[in-house]
Amino acid sequence: MPQQKHVLTHRLGIVVSGDETWARGVLESLYNALAPGRTLWLTDQLPGYASQNDQLVNRSGVPALLGSESGMLIVDGFRGLNPDAVAGLAGTVCKGGA
Repeated sequence: MPQQKHVLTHRLGIVVSGDETWARGVLESLYNALAPGRTLWLTDQLPGYASQNDQLVNRSGVPALLGSESGMLIVDGFRGLNPDAVAGLAGTVCKGGA
């Protein structure tokens, strides 16, 4: 029987919680392991390991991104949490994204 290729068709939600320094280290490892195409960052500034395709998003910029696509959404809860912004941007994550 031929092997079937498994294709991710769902979005994956990952929560990294704990000490801020530890959480940021885990996030960097996950980011590098998942190698997303375009990542939206809901935070104050992009980390040094972010790619050129990544985009920094502030809360007021969320409406302009509705209908766009991203491979990953990263929300920095250490800088505050805006549920409306998270919900709006969650819809940009393509199937197989995180």
